[in-house]
Amino acid sequence: MTNIKNELISHTDLYVWTQINFAYHSNKIEGSPLSKNQTKQIFEANDLTMDLDDALEARNHFRLFDYMLKTVDEPLSKEMMIQMNMILKRGTSYEDNPAYNVGGFKVRENGIGMINSFNTTRYLCICL
Repeated sequence: MTNIKNELISHTDLYVWTQINFAYHSNKIEGSPLSKNQTKQIFEANDLTMDLDDALEARNHFRLFDYMLKTVDEPLSKEMMIQMNMILKRGTSYEDNPAYNVGGFKVRENGIGMINSFNTTRYLCICL
């Protein structure tokens, strides 16, 4: 894995492309309305003029990606997963909302849609 990490970091264009595309698609799956261009603006200029939670989460995604590159050779642990969640949600309105249990495991189901919504995953009742 170290070779992949070094290769990615050494090719600035590939690193930037990966950061923007991973953040855009990951956040889109979660329902973010940010466009790819807005995601790029956040990455390149730290432009947070759009919806603040979405912009912060996109920026945090970039930081999380760097954290994952830094720790890619370490075994995945419960503590590492919690740290990743905390990095992703830092500064958002979710951070202090007990319904989202930032720094712990899920306490509610995920859902998609506002009208005719449906649940996508069951939650784990493991709270830290």
